[in-house]
Amino acid sequence: MNKNNKVDIEEIKNYLLEQIKINNSDIDRNIEKIRKENSVENLKNALQYFRKLVDSFGSYIYIKDNNVEEKFNKEKIWNKAKNWIKHQPDYKFLTSFYDDLSKNIVHSAKSNDTSERLFFYFLNYLSEIKEIAWNRFSLKLIENFDILNEYVISNVKEYNKKIADKLDEQIKNNTKTASIFIIDKTPIFWKKKNGLYYKVTFSTIEEYNLDYRNKKNNIIAYSKIDFKLGYFSKISYIEDSIEIQDRQLNFYIITAYEIVIQESDIKYFINTIKKTRSFDKSIRTKRNLFILN
Repeated sequence: MNKNNKVDIEEIKNYLLEQIKINNSDIDRNIEKIRKENSVENLKNALQYFRKLVDSFGSYIYIKDNNVEEKFNKEKIWNKAKNWIKHQPDYKFLTSFYDDLSKNIVHSAKSNDTSERLFFYFLNYLSEIKEIAWNRFSLKLIENFDILNEYVISNVKEYNKKIADKLDEQIKNNTKTASIFIIDKTPIFWKKKNGLYYKVTFSTIEEYNLDYRNKKNNIIAYSKIDFKLGYFSKISYIEDSIEIQDRQLNFYIITAYEIVIQESDIKYFINTIKKTRSFDKSIRTKRNLFILN
């Protein structure tokens, strides 16, 4: 290495490949411990290696895809790679994964807590990494992935498993429609074939209030759709139910949705009406007409 700590591209490639293999080995080792010891601590220990794998693997993609010829400081290449990756549709999930891991490593160290929903996201991200690594570079990564998946799923609440199975049935009889504002989404399950399954929180157009939100008016539904938050949308939905401990649990399934307008546009529209006072109808009525037409 020269005095500027920069090395040529072939050395960088070899270095990154070696780091990928080392981090992958550490991940598989910690996952194997999960099976033997049935301990979430091993899962938390694996988080730091997930992050290191994203760093080395993302940097390797950057080098390979850009035919980079310049010399690099191999300890700092991830900074360049990250700025490039976040603009690439196929790879930008790596930056989200890296940032989530960075936050969660600190959080779990302080609070001794790592939420279930994050591990569903992590399963989804790791599955994508595995697929890209094999399809693009013939690299076998995270060979103990199924063990990790089984451990996470084994700790999922029974009703979430049953709801996920209902979502797979794709029943579209007696479909109804509604106009809603999407507030939040939380993953409740993950399957390799279909990805993430979500619990969706929303309010109806009629109940939406620009100035404050009453949580009592929120409605819960479930879906395999990866919704964008903060939008007014038109949805198709059905009503369904499952049996839990001899009781019937009723719920909604969203089968399709279409974005209508962003919340910021509604705020602009309402503020304009308040200033002009150009209609006699209530602002809420005008807002609803604006959204629905």
